[in-house]
Amino acid sequence: MFYHIPKENIKLVFHFIDPEKPRPYRRKAQATFVVSVMETSEKSENIHKSAYPYLIRSLANHLMYILHNDNETTDIYFLTPEQGFYKLEYRKGEEATFFKQIFGSSPKDVLDFYVKM
Repeated sequence: MFYHIPKENIKLVFHFIDPEKPRPYRRKAQATFVVSVMETSEKSENIHKSAYPYLIRSLANHLMYILHNDNETTDIYFLTPEQGFYKLEYRKGEEATFFKQIFGSSPKDVLDFYVKM
């Protein structure tokens, strides 16, 4: 669910940040896990060096650094404060494959799991 105003007891927040003015999400509880999400089209020779400051400035537990390429692909880099770093590639039209890379299951299987809960 999307909330404009933070709710009590929230466990996971996807915090979309502006590359020009990255601001932290203000947690109400230490147990809230914050994933900052940032999109860019600017290429870099060292993605980790370019992306890591956004993770720190946004005070997040995790950063999804989305790099839109000139072609039909988008690279999604995942960074942690401990300097964990990996990349997934999304190809236009291959949503199910990309979803499976992230969740380990097809969109239908994940949906079926949550419907049964």
